[in-house]
Amino acid sequence: MILNIRRLETIFISLIGLHSLILGVAMAFQPMFTLRLFGWDYQGPMFFPTQTGVFLTLFGILFLIFLRHRNLIWFIVVIKGAAVLFLVSQKFILGPDAPATVLVAAVFDGLMGALVATFLIWQAYTNKKKTAPSY
Repeated sequence: MILNIRRLETIFISLIGLHSLILGVAMAFQPMFTLRLFGWDYQGPMFFPTQTGVFLTLFGILFLIFLRHRNLIWFIVVIKGAAVLFLVSQKFILGPDAPATVLVAAVFDGLMGALVATFLIWQAYTNKKKTAPSY
């Protein structure tokens, strides 16, 4: 059986995009429920949680668009890396007031970014190997 890296990449990027879409729609349309689900006891205005949902939805759409514009897939690594830095910094800023889900989200975002980076490196290595001159 030959491992098709492009197919695996497509599957995982589709899952990453769907993850962002689902979380984004949940935050946009049910922010209080979604925040409680992830351990936040938020009592403030709904503007910023809803805005977060809109941005997550847009990122999900963007990730799926990257499947048609594969030269932009590296941007997922940047986005997920920024998410990890943000989440970890918030854990330190909020201290014990931060729900455990903050670090869980950081780990999963890191894994998603690392997986996409692995696909990109693997493909670059494979393409280099195919185009390398043989002596």
